[in-house]
Amino acid sequence: VAAVQDPTLLGEVGVLQKKVMLSMPGLPSSMTEKMNAPDFSPTFGAPVLLIVCKQDGGHDIDACLLGENVVLAAESLGLGTCVLGSVTMALGNEEGKAFLRKLGVPEGYSVAFGISLGEPAEAPAATPREKKYIII
Repeated sequence: VAAVQDPTLLGEVGVLQKKVMLSMPGLPSSMTEKMNAPDFSPTFGAPVLLIVCKQDGGHDIDACLLGENVVLAAESLGLGTCVLGSVTMALGNEEGKAFLRKLGVPEGYSVAFGISLGEPAEAPAATPREKKYIII
């Protein structure tokens, strides 16, 4: 896991994310407009981005279990999170791999996903569950 807290590095990875996201085929014009706004942040303005990596050829499940525990621990501390697939795409090309080397991620590792971490923007109430979906 590489933790990015430096605002300059957060900006760099945000530019890479935005570039990849805007190149996605079939992107609705409303999303393009939103992403081109000057205040758009692919990490939702979070002060920390965790880049969860896995060994090339390794199993995704280990990274996923780690991510799940990070999200649960953050929630228990009153922090907000968002799992970001765009980080995987943004850091999977040569430009992205150069960024990973800058962070000290060793060769032979690739990005599984990112997790933005910070103060939650909102605290919605939990949705009540229907009993027919609760199976014990």
